[in-house]
Amino acid sequence: MDHALIYWLLVHLAFTRSARKLLLMTTLMVIDGDRDETRSEAVARRLRSELAQRRISVSEVARRIGMTQGALSRRMTGHVEFGIDLIGQICDETGISFMYVTTGLKKAPPTGPDGPTGGDECARRDSNPKPSDP
Repeated sequence: MDHALIYWLLVHLAFTRSARKLLLMTTLMVIDGDRDETRSEAVARRLRSELAQRRISVSEVARRIGMTQGALSRRMTGHVEFGIDLIGQICDETGISFMYVTTGLKKAPPTGPDGPTGGDECARRDSNPKPSDP
């Protein structure tokens, strides 16, 4: 195949749904969705969950982004919709994944034979190995 054609196909795929599906197939992802909620409610739920895991309060986030606690609370409870810039600002300030909060997609935690760490470490060799039985 011609290199120009391959390049065109790759660029074309990058901007289609097929490419997104292909990317999901190459990286194990966890999808948080399919609940009976609006997108705004889903964003608020994911933010609340992520903040709770990090033990960061809504009032602390409000202080960091220069918003009143009450105004942020109304968004966090789903009474007022989030703006995309505000979501980005909150994610930047707290280290929360913008992709996860807005789409519900995040990389699956590594797993393996030794549990959540995946057993990536090599087994340690005995510093004084004994001879094998014949």
